[in-house]
Amino acid sequence: MPSRAPIKLKVLNVIAAIAHRSKDSVQESQTLDGDLGLGGTVRAALAVPFTRIAREYPEGKRVTLLEARALKTVQEAIDLVHARANGVG
Repeated sequence: MPSRAPIKLKVLNVIAAIAHRSKDSVQESQTLDGDLGLGGTVRAALAVPFTRIAREYPEGKRVTLLEARALKTVQEAIDLVHARANGVG
């Protein structure tokens, strides 16, 4: 089972790239829409890289467009990808 730490780094890198920010400036407490400017369509598109991260692990499952679109914070994104990487959901 993958731990949260390596998944967190990968998710932060994806979010930072999409939001055109440095990875060090993205914090777990930030909101995807308000703080980082990622609207619903962009959040839904995160399902692709998030699924790619989750499926790097043997138990990995996909992240759906609806799940990704519903994300509100960076922490929720990390938790979702961590759960899918561990086969939960």
